[in-house]
Amino acid sequence: MTSLQDFKQNILGPLLRGEQPTADSTVSLFAAALDRPLDYIFESDRWDEISGASRRVARAGENLRSILASDGYAAGDLLHNTPNSILALCHDEAVAKRWAEAIERAVAQETDIVTVSTVVHSLPVPQLTQGLYRSPRSVIGVPGVNDYQERINRYYGLTSPSTVPGADGVAQRRHFGEVVALLHGLLNRAEESRQILPFYEALPFAERCTSCRTRPAEQLDRDGMPVCGVCLHKRSEARSSRLDRAGIVWIEAMGLDQLLEQQRSPSSYQRLCSELNETLQKAAPSNTQVLTVSNGSIAWIASAATALESATSALESITLHYGLRTPIAIAASVAFGPSSGAYRSLYKLAYETTSYIRRTAEGNTTMLDVRVAGQPFDRLRKPFSLDEARQLAAGIALLRDANLPSDLFPDLATQLARGTASLYYTFERSKLPQATQQTLQRLERIWEIGSVPGSRFFAMLSTMLALIWIKS
Repeated sequence: MTSLQDFKQNILGPLLRGEQPTADSTVSLFAAALDRPLDYIFESDRWDEISGASRRVARAGENLRSILASDGYAAGDLLHNTPNSILALCHDEAVAKRWAEAIERAVAQETDIVTVSTVVHSLPVPQLTQGLYRSPRSVIGVPGVNDYQERINRYYGLTSPSTVPGADGVAQRRHFGEVVALLHGLLNRAEESRQILPFYEALPFAERCTSCRTRPAEQLDRDGMPVCGVCLHKRSEARSSRLDRAGIVWIEAMGLDQLLEQQRSPSSYQRLCSELNETLQKAAPSNTQVLTVSNGSIAWIASAATALESATSALESITLHYGLRTPIAIAASVAFGPSSGAYRSLYKLAYETTSYIRRTAEGNTTMLDVRVAGQPFDRLRKPFSLDEARQLAAGIALLRDANLPSDLFPDLATQLARGTASLYYTFERSKLPQATQQTLQRLERIWEIGSVPGSRFFAMLSTMLALIWIKS
């Protein structure tokens, strides 16, 4: 067994510097990720439980890092390190297994019900930089030798089953990204095949908790309502003041797993994750309640009046950090509620919006999508670019100052879906007072739409009209 000092000096240090290790031994990959922490945070619509749950999740993340630190692994020794997930190379498989057990216990003690998916996988050091395995040269590219010939050649990007990949082609595919792809698969399998879950029996005649509506109540709260112990623990951690009208912002690096699987070395993997996660965390405004931070994503909740501005400023901060050319598509989802509270519906809307962008994102673009709970989810509307998001914010400020009627263009969204928005807009605008028409003309000039408004203008106008009345 390699000692920790020798491991850092001869294996981990060279790998993180982009060098080839001199030692040829076995190391263990350790990965851990909290399972769906936002589901735990938004179990109910009570603000004190939401804020308290986010604090407990943050403290659970601190426990993750402290467990590895107690064995001599500093933050710089880890491949990636966020409050919700960790990936590290370990010198001893027994130590890595002990980490997995300690982390599962620590997270359960802190959050009561949140589970953790962990992976411990040992492999020789050369496979970290040269790929997981090597097929014999006599097999690669020889038709009829095995049943997987077409799959092998497709893996190397070859179209002919009789073509033998050259040394350069093999080297392009055999690198640390194969290890990352394996870890992603093992983590997904660990989460999906979990057999031990926190279990709270609720018989048909048991009174359920009035907050989560899931677990049996254990006692009465101050208002005389039955509540379970998990929800009570959340309330005890509440610190921040209540947000009656709120917006949830979810920023995510789209397709990060695929980008990480293209990293050829542990050093490039660590560099990408470290810079991206640090940039995301610094982009979050200080006047918001951060909910969770995962590898390549961050979510926070803010007042409805500042949520859009906080998302736009965060995207600007990220793009400026990368010199306007981000290494990956960055998308922000902003979900608003039509009334106070209703935090769970906001979270579901933000999740749906993020999933939609994730499926439709193309290229290394910066996008922002805004949705309001209670309105139909338009799956044909593309997210806004960062420039359009700035124009959207400027237009909202302009129309709020104009004191417009609340029923302005009530059917614009429906007409937009039918493809008749231009005719509808022209007709309805002609009936408006002269002052309102002048305001709309100023809006068109701000957005630089040209002489004829198009579908993109109507999509932005429809979104803006839904937001101008959300002020606090």
